[in-house]
Amino acid sequence: MGSGKDWRAEYFNVDISSFWGPDAVLDFDKPLPFGQALQTRRFGDVVLEKGSFDEIVANDVLEHIPNLMTAMTSCLELLSPGGEFRIAVPYDLSWGAWQDPTHVRAFNERSWLYYTDWFWYMSWTEARFDVVLLDLGLSALGKKLKDQGMSSEEIVCHARAVDHMRVVLRKRLLTDAEKEQVRVYLTRQSQAFVPGQEGENATVPLDFKTAQSTEYSVATLRLQRWSRARKLARFVRGGLKKIAKGLR
Repeated sequence: MGSGKDWRAEYFNVDISSFWGPDAVLDFDKPLPFGQALQTRRFGDVVLEKGSFDEIVANDVLEHIPNLMTAMTSCLELLSPGGEFRIAVPYDLSWGAWQDPTHVRAFNERSWLYYTDWFWYMSWTEARFDVVLLDLGLSALGKKLKDQGMSSEEIVCHARAVDHMRVVLRKRLLTDAEKEQVRVYLTRQSQAFVPGQEGENATVPLDFKTAQSTEYSVATLRLQRWSRARKLARFVRGGLKKIAKGLR
């Protein structure tokens, strides 16, 4: 994934650019073309099927992807149960995190929560990831601090002490309890706001399939609610300013 200069003969290499000569050009910022044939020079026509890969490698790739939720969902779907997603990313307090103008995010130890323990936020109903490895690569400064006896907890809080982070995520199927957990979450999220209506008519229940088939996706519902909260805050601030002006 994002093979670029890391092209490997024993892998199926994909990249957003044809410049590096990948086996296939794919944009993980968008949903993948599952079921469609990809023409490749080394392997002929390759049809992307869900659950068809045992391993995905992404070295210095995820920090370039604006729509990371879409990319992570695609990787989860590509992997078979037990398959591993091997990731290398810049640490958020490192020089490398933001020196590249094409980086759109940096990462720390908590960057993986939504894809693992908080999987329901992703609306994943069949599978999730578990973290099986998280390794921090110390900079020269970090190694010096370690030699001086500083604890790992203190080192990670020190700017420029950690250069990069390597993570291995393993796909596994949800348990029945986890499926119920995500079902409850999606049910709560399926209260769609109806613009221009107030009171009891302001929200209408939508089942999740309806939400998927319209523009009322979970992300859209969150955005609507956030927008309403901001409008209310502006309205309150405006009212307070008028009251204060009247008291002068």
